[in-house]
Amino acid sequence: MNERFSGSVVVVTGAASGLGAASAMCLAGQGAHVIAVDLKKDALRDLVDSLPTPSIAVEGDIAEESTVDRYMKTATDKFGKVDLY
Repeated sequence: MNERFSGSVVVVTGAASGLGAASAMCLAGQGAHVIAVDLKKDALRDLVDSLPTPSIAVEGDIAEESTVDRYMKTATDKFGKVDLY
C-alpha cells in the first residue's frame, strides 16, 4: 500500500457510488481515514466496510448545513482534524 496520505483525514462527498466511491477507495488505499458522506445509507455502509483504513460513514445531504456540521464534528471527534475536503 502506498502511504502518501497516511494519517490524513479526508471528507469525500457522494461517496456511495461513482467517482466519490472511487476517490474514497483510492485515498484509503493510500492510508487516509475517510469520512464518507452520501444519502445512500446501505451503499455507504458497504463502501466504508470495504476500506482498508478506519473510516466513517455519515448519511446526509451536503446541501443541508446540519449535515456539514455533523460530518465535520464526527471527523474531529474521531480523528481530531480534517486535512482534505
